[in-house]
Formats: sequence, structure tokens, C-alpha cells
Amino acid sequence: MIAAFVLASVLATQQPAVPNRDCLDDNLTDRCASDAQAATRRLLSLRSIEEEAAAGAEVYRALYVDGYGKELPSVSFERRPGRSPEVVVYGLEGASMRAPVSADLWAEVRSQSALADRDLVDLPQPQPLADRPRPIPPGCLHSWAYTVEMANSSRDRRTVTPVRTRTEGGCREGLTNRFASLLSEKAVEAIHPCGVLEQRNQRSYLHILQSCMALKGDLLTAAQLRNEVQTIGPRYGLNPNDPGAWRAAIGTNGSPVLDWAGEIVQTNRGHDNRVAEFIVGRLEALQGLTFEQQTFEGLDARSGTVTGRASYSQDGQPHTAAYRQTWVWDPNLHDWMLSEWIVQPFAPAT
Repeated sequence: MIAAFVLASVLATQQPAVPNRDCLDDNLTDRCASDAQAATRRLLSLRSIEEEAAAGAEVYRALYVDGYGKELPSVSFERRPGRSPEVVVYGLEGASMRAPVSADLWAEVRSQSALADRDLVDLPQPQPLADRPRPIPPGCLHSWAYTVEMANSSRDRRTVTPVRTRTEGGCREGLTNRFASLLSEKAVEAIHPCGVLEQRNQRSYLHILQSCMALKGDLLTAAQLRNEVQTIGPRYGLNPNDPGAWRAAIGTNGSPVLDWAGEIVQTNRGHDNRVAEFIVGRLEALQGLTFEQQTFEGLDARSGTVTGRASYSQDGQPHTAAYRQTWVWDPNLHDWMLSEWIVQPFAPAT
């Protein structure tokens, strides 16, 4: 009997700890685990919240993992010694953007943080009658994971807590993910070019911030150009096999020049659709040809560039090429016109 008890105790101690469901992303990675959180900080070039607290910074930040287990930019409201409050968005490969924060917004963030690391507990419900159908819990697919981290924060404005953290899944409207969502919304408001971006085709405020990080140069021009280029398809109902749709998309009042790996094509304004017809021909000849926009740069108030990558598949092998477009603003039509499009030679993707 004693041996059986000892064996049961040993087996119990050998059972791996089951992670909290709130900690699991869609790939079942434990986002509360220290190694996973350290990997995310390295990916976003973030110091640990404990280091921030030791340095005397007051920080309210959120880490986001989308419904496919991928890290998104982190949003951080920070007040460092000797510096005014600001919001900083940390992206991949050391990318970041920042903006000053007003006194009212800083006060709002501090106030809303009071319960951000707390859990909402369901109140006991009356026992359902035997003949009454029991409620079915709602399902949740591709849940996000939210982590909030706070350094030198205060719930009651009297007691400062060095570090507060919590991770919560997006399948329920908890206090943690509400605060994380608030931070991304307020960041869009504080960083002006981000607020200029068209929001109809964006999945969340965090995706607006992610798009905003692709803007360069004159950020206002870059944002306006992105709005135009990104809405070309929905606005014109772009049919990839219709040269007329492509002509409308790249600007009916322009004479764009296309350099396709050394092959030069130019549209004569008001006379032909040569560039549009060439693109349609490439779409028909190259299986799965797509154009992925990557960065938008404002050169001045009336011109900007778009860089991206074109790709297609041949015999199961993907081929890619970098491209660069130059766009100019037409003051007569109040529209952006494609001026030049350079597509580099394609090469097999490695």
C-alpha cells in the first residue's frame, strides 16, 4: 500500500505542468514561458520589463501574437528619467517609430492600466433546471495572445509596483487584452501619419501601426500614396485580365514607362494602354504572378515611390524580383499617376 502511494506520488511529480490556456497561441506555444518571452524581446529589440524598472523608467507596453502564432509590433508608452512621455512602436529587425504623448493621453494610459494585470472571474450561476437546455460555450479559432508589461506603475497613485505582467488569450474580453487593444488604438492617434492611413481594409489598429512602419521620407505623402495604391483593387474592381482596369489603376492621365528586366514599354497618353496590356500578358504567361508592396516613401508633396517584390511559380519553383515604382500627383485630376516602374530580373527564390 505504501509502495503504491509512493509510486503514485512519483508519477504525479513527473507529470509536466499544463500551461494556462490563456498562455497558448494558435501553435500551442506557451507565451508565458520565459524562453518564449525572451525570444520575442530579442525579435523586437526590447529590454526586459525588469531592466526597464531598474533603470527608473515608467513603462506601459503590450506584446501581441496574432491568430497564426506570429509576433506583431509591440506598443509601449514610456516615461524615462529626464524625458517627456512618448509612445514607441517596436518592430522587427530593429525598426521603430515614436511620437510625444500629451499629458491627457499619458494620464488616460496610467488610469486604464490599474487593473490590466487582473483576471475577470465569472460569478456563480444558478443551477439550470433539468428540462432547460444548458448553454454551449462559444468556440474560438485562431486566438490572439496578449501580454501586458508595466514598470514602476501604480494602481492607486500612492504605491509604486516595480513590475506587473500578465498574458491573456483573445478568446475572451478580459482586462489584459482590453488594455493591450487600447494601447494600439491610442498609438495610432498619437503618431499622426498612422492616423492618415485608410482604416477600412485594416484588420486592427495594430495592423495600421504595422503598415505605418512601412512609410518613409515625407510620411504624410507616403501615407496618402499608400491609401491610393492599396485601394486601387477594391475601388476599381480590378480584374487582372482586363487592360482597361490596369490602365485606370495606374492613372489614365499619365504616360508610365515600364522597365521589365530590361524590356522597355511606354504608354502614350490618351492613345494606348501598352503598359497595362504588357502587365496583363505577364499575368497570363507567368503562373501565379503577384506584386507585394513593401515600402512607401514620400519624396516631396507631389511624388513618392513604392518598393516591393514580384513573384511567380515555374515548375513548382518560386521566382522573385524586386521592383520600384515612382508615382506623381496630378493636380488636375486630384489623383496619383504611375510614372515609372522598374522590375529587376527574376531569379529562383532560395
